[in-house]
Amino acid sequence: MIYSVVSGQYCNIAADEAFKLFDSLVLHILCYSSEIWGYGYLEIIEKVHANFCKRVCCLHQHVCTFLVISDCGRTPISIVYMSGCVNYWTRHTQMQYHRYPKQCYTMVRNLDNVGRVTGASHIRQLLFHTRFGYAWIANGVGSIPVFLKQFKNQHRDCSIQNLQSKINESSKSAYYKHYKSILQVEQYLSTDLPVMYKRAMSDLRCSGHCLMIENGRHFNLDKEYRYCPVCLHNVIRIIEDEMHFLLVCPLYNTLRKELFPAQWQTNCVCQRSFYNIMSDKNKRNIVQLSKYLYAFELRKCTYSLTQYNHVCNCSIVLPTA
Repeated sequence: MIYSVVSGQYCNIAADEAFKLFDSLVLHILCYSSEIWGYGYLEIIEKVHANFCKRVCCLHQHVCTFLVISDCGRTPISIVYMSGCVNYWTRHTQMQYHRYPKQCYTMVRNLDNVGRVTGASHIRQLLFHTRFGYAWIANGVGSIPVFLKQFKNQHRDCSIQNLQSKINESSKSAYYKHYKSILQVEQYLSTDLPVMYKRAMSDLRCSGHCLMIENGRHFNLDKEYRYCPVCLHNVIRIIEDEMHFLLVCPLYNTLRKELFPAQWQTNCVCQRSFYNIMSDKNKRNIVQLSKYLYAFELRKCTYSLTQYNHVCNCSIVLPTA
């Protein structure tokens, strides 16, 4: 039901509402009985979460996952099911010994001590991996709520750090890492935009576009040879990346004058101007930027360079926001 609401041409639900529904209805199903199996990272569950985020962003499933997760301001579901598993373990450590669950736990822990692989072995590995091995050695945590809060915060901080490392190291996010600094839901996902506008915004931010900086990968072109086909027709060799498309390419000069706010229309074309535009939180400016990005459909129509002169004299009809 949720997938049908936030996918396709009827993607008209705000991101915060979509994720609230996901956390309320789907998350509990994905983490059902995680107290038993939630000691390890499960790629299949994280994939369900990632696919949902891509639907919220109106993107196809082949777009770079970590960029979509970052734009949606989400953290891995492993925080939930691993915390549930650790919580289940902490309750066993504080049970009275006459209770059967406590006796079973003591038995499997003793088996782990002599080298047998049991459920206790997985808990031990999880705690040492997350730097809480002292809790396993002490066989107790004191205050369970305080320990679980520390465990979740530690896991969340590590997840954010891993996500940031992927963004910093990937060539797909050469610009993205400079204008996205805080893990939160981006404003455009909660702005009332037509689906094609929202998709255009997501495509540019998450490298789902067909600019030559991305499309050239499929032709095994070195980065320095991924020229803008429109500019190349005028014997101008310049790499077609996101900043070139947004601020430089002459094909869109008229659209920039029509759609860009006054503060964006500057003669100084630099990376700082690009970062300021992409990080703008003003809803009116977001709508105008999404209209401009939708003009990428015009570029698709003009990919045949023999039609360049004709296209420069034509205009596109933008749908009403």
